[in-house]
Amino acid sequence: MCSSDLADGQGFNGGDNRTISVSGKTREGAKVTVNGFWSVMQPDGSFSYRLGLQDGENQIRIVAEDEATNRTEKSLKVTFSP
Repeated sequence: MCSSDLADGQGFNGGDNRTISVSGKTREGAKVTVNGFWSVMQPDGSFSYRLGLQDGENQIRIVAEDEATNRTEKSLKVTFSP
């Protein structure tokens, strides 16, 4: 199981600040990628990753995999306006 603090369809305004924190929690010992990049994991299963956004819609794919290779995937779409 993998949960994230972001909501699907969420919008961001930021001018020059084009990064958001993708964070959440999964099972202890699992590994998480965000759009194919490894996130920072804590021993309790919480994770975080700083993601740069493009103007308009941005697809975010979060994949958690445990030691037994069980996978959970979550896809979100967020929008950035400068």
